[in-house]
Amino acid sequence: MTKKKPGGWEAGRLEGWEAGRLKGAPDWRRWLSSFIALRPADIFLCLAVLGVVTILFFTLITGSAIQKISGELSLNLISRIFGMILIAIAVQFMVEGLREVFPGWAS
Repeated sequence: MTKKKPGGWEAGRLEGWEAGRLKGAPDWRRWLSSFIALRPADIFLCLAVLGVVTILFFTLITGSAIQKISGELSLNLISRIFGMILIAIAVQFMVEGLREVFPGWAS
């Protein structure tokens, strides 16, 4: 049976790394960390996602300026490359679908 502490925090809810880290922490911090246990890897992942979203946001905001700087030739080239990638993915899906429908064809 777990012993109740003031504020509704259950003793024994934290295990391992979190329990040792928060042994002397204030009661509210132990209670909060029983719901949110952020490890350094989690914080790094959140910062990485935030960085990618920020870069994407500024790229989309400055899209018209990038278009003017790069010129029409480079935009046509990028468009054709992305089209080839899209065709390759579509053909791959079709081949996989045909292999499922006709298993004898997979040789």
